[in-house]
Amino acid sequence: MKAPDDEGDEEHPGSGWSEEDLKFTYHCKELRDFVDQDPVMRILKLKRFSDPKDPVTAPATLANRFDAAMELIRLLKEAGMIP
Repeated sequence: MKAPDDEGDEEHPGSGWSEEDLKFTYHCKELRDFVDQDPVMRILKLKRFSDPKDPVTAPATLANRFDAAMELIRLLKEAGMIP
């Protein structure tokens, strides 16, 4: 049995997955792993209520702890998580 040739950066025509689908799936897995393994995220006990549709915006740099906590909660909601 012979393995098919790998053409590098091209889409995978036989697999049914586009490169964008693979990236999205990879990032969802990384997010799940982070939420499951990070000590702070485990304390928050986040639950997913939906899959993220778009990339999450970058957080703003804040000096005030309260504002930083509120920004974190906003980003989590944007990512489809609830604390």
